Amino acid sequence: MWKCIICEKENLESVHVCPCGFERIRNVIGKRTVAPVSARDVQDILYYKKKNILDKMIAWQKHEREELERERAAFEEEKAAFEQQKAAFSDRLNEADGVLEKQRQRNEAARARREAQKQEEAARNAQAAREAARRRMMKEVTDSLDRAEFYEKAKQEREARKATLVSNLDAAKKNEY
Repeated sequence: MWKCIICEKENLESVHVCPCGFERIRNVIGKRTVAPVSARDVQDILYYKKKNILDKMIAWQKHEREELERERAAFEEEKAAFEQQKAAFSDRLNEADGVLEKQRQRNEAARARREAQKQEEAARNAQAAREAARRRMMKEVTDSLDRAEFYEKAKQEREARKATLVSNLDAAKKNEY
């Protein structure tokens, strides 16, 4: 029995060419001829090779398990940090909402004050306009009364002059006769 150095398959001693196409007398890699391997050596090699492979697999699985545990721990830490950030952000968001609500209430109060001031100013303006109109009317009435009095006085003065003239005429006529 011999072992192929390329595919590491065991072959019968009578077979000179491995199923992979490698001939047993030629060692391309090491430039040497391949010697036949005894069955006991093959079993020992296979045992140690399997044991080595299993040990490597166990070590690899252990390493992978440890790596997964580290990653899981890191993930849990990141998750906790994220939850803290989320809670802090939520708190800040609630604070911002409170601030915005207070600002909105202040804006509403300021708007209501401005509206009240506008209404008061409009009422004052209306009152001032009514007062000005009343004064204007009073002035017109007084002016018209003053004019009426003036015309009345002028009329009375005319009447008095007329009466004086008439009495003077009458006296002059009596003196003539």
